[in-house]
Amino acid sequence: MILRVLYISKLNGEEDTDLAHRKYTLAKKKLSLLILAAAIVSGIVFLTLQKITNDLIDGYLSSDEYYEQESAKYIQKFSRYVSENELSSNGKAFGEWVKKENYINLTIFKDQVLQYDSIYSADDESAYGKERMTQYAEHHSYPVQFSDGKGCVMVDGFYSSRYHDLAFTLELLGATLIFSSLFFSVFAKVCAICKRFIKRFIFLKAESWTMK
Repeated sequence: MILRVLYISKLNGEEDTDLAHRKYTLAKKKLSLLILAAAIVSGIVFLTLQKITNDLIDGYLSSDEYYEQESAKYIQKFSRYVSENELSSNGKAFGEWVKKENYINLTIFKDQVLQYDSIYSADDESAYGKERMTQYAEHHSYPVQFSDGKGCVMVDGFYSSRYHDLAFTLELLGATLIFSSLFFSVFAKVCAICKRFIKRFIFLKAESWTMK
């Protein structure tokens, strides 16, 4: 009778071990699926936020009125920079200002002739003092007083770019936080299942050794 009880206990222990192992395997599969689901959800959130922010930024910051306001603002800043440093129209410090301000192109004319263009390479600088002022530049430039006389300055800015960069960073951060919260929530549940499985497995192994 005792042997029969021990045999039945052994069978039950093996069945419990198999059941626990199946639960563990199922938990791993669930973890993989839930990680995939978290990645999909965070990706959808990222794309949705990107669409919304891009529409908002482009809707306002791409208007002609905003562009003219920003250009005038940068012209004033540049005019102060020229005045404070007593720069001439063919000064060498313009590149430093453009680099500092970022997202803008600066073009300077004096007496209808090109003196500086921030997008020109060293090979293109031979055009300085020769290239004539275009009709577009005449309509979009502003007067600035240099140490050698009055010149015309044109600023072309990628003003919305900085906001797109900021929005992209926030969108990426938001999607990452969502993925992380979903992942760690699922991971905690799977860890709890694994912990129960390990405890059950150790208990059953100890019980089988005792019966032997």
